[in-house]
Amino acid sequence: AYNRVLDNEPRDIMVLERKKDALRIKGDHQGVIEVCNILLQIEPRSKTAHADRGDALVALGRTEDALVEYDYASKLDPGDKVMLNKKGLVLMDLGNFNAAAEAFDQGWRLDPGDSIMLDNKGRALLAGQDATGALEAFNEAATLNPSNHTFRMDQGRALAALGHYDEALDRLDEGLALNGQDHQIWRYKGNVLFKMGNKEQAVQSYERSIELG
Repeated sequence: AYNRVLDNEPRDIMVLERKKDALRIKGDHQGVIEVCNILLQIEPRSKTAHADRGDALVALGRTEDALVEYDYASKLDPGDKVMLNKKGLVLMDLGNFNAAAEAFDQGWRLDPGDSIMLDNKGRALLAGQDATGALEAFNEAATLNPSNHTFRMDQGRALAALGHYDEALDRLDEGLALNGQDHQIWRYKGNVLFKMGNKEQAVQSYERSIELG
């Protein structure tokens, strides 16, 4: 139906947008890119078209190309924290952890109550071997949202990276108290217990992680 309308009105933006949404729902990422290309010929500064093309490129594994799209979309609207988060996630995939942390930090400064953005910043810092900076971010995130078990897990990961195993175990146990079904927390607990020399308990944690995973 969209194609019939576009045969007569190939530059009908509303119809193109609807076609793009339908293709995205179908999982036709290449089709989404092709429609975005047409939309950007009509309106080169369309933030939405650049962002949607970026999402499709990520789905196709073309992360470097997606970064170009997200970066351009961010420049078009510097106040869009969602775009900064997408940019940060792609930078993480590319192994550019410092730039990722900066993107997440920019997003958090736009909304200081966004605990997820803070946690993402911490993950980027931890991946970049800055465990101290990561712990600060994780602590702030956990303060903003004390009931999030993932934040407790990440606090434990950072503490373990700093060699503070007793504290790490405390945070991981707090995470399990909030959600005992998270297999990742059990796995990280196993890692900490193993480093502490508690091999039997470590094996039990690993087994629990496998059961849940």
